[in-house]
Amino acid sequence: MKSKDITKYDPEWQIVRVKIKGPKIPYDTKIKSVLGYFNKHKTRDAGERVANFIEGLAMGYKGKSTQDFVNMVLANITKLGDYQSLPKENLKNDQQVLEELKTFSKEDRILLWKDLFKRGQNWAQKSGYSHKGQDHFMGLLAKSLKNDLPSNYSFDEYFKLNKVAKVKKQDNPKSTFFF
Repeated sequence: MKSKDITKYDPEWQIVRVKIKGPKIPYDTKIKSVLGYFNKHKTRDAGERVANFIEGLAMGYKGKSTQDFVNMVLANITKLGDYQSLPKENLKNDQQVLEELKTFSKEDRILLWKDLFKRGQNWAQKSGYSHKGQDHFMGLLAKSLKNDLPSNYSFDEYFKLNKVAKVKKQDNPKSTFFF
């Protein structure tokens, strides 16, 4: 059961997620990483982030031994236990998010920036979708990086994507993605 009041833009979660992204990282490493995050943060929010990630991993799996992989995924979801009964996280204000972001290396924050930049670009250009939660988080992430953003992934370039999304939304008024 998914909750509506859980943010996926937790700084540590985003760093964990982006560092294990891609086909070069073995599935068992991905699962160990996200379970490590959950074990460090025994909250309903963390449990839902990890369960969602593992479910997505299973949906995207294209291996030879599918049943073995599905069994491994189910076993690892079981390790989360009844995370819905765990306490919720305390909401972080912008200053707390910014301070937490600064605890991660510049390289990790740039990796995350590029990943979210590409996601925003993809959403804006293909669907006319701009996500307020991601946009807000990106503003804080950019602030944590100050002048260290790569020129081809600049703050201004990211927010130009909102204009692309608005135009796309106008071209396709049935779209419900733009906030």
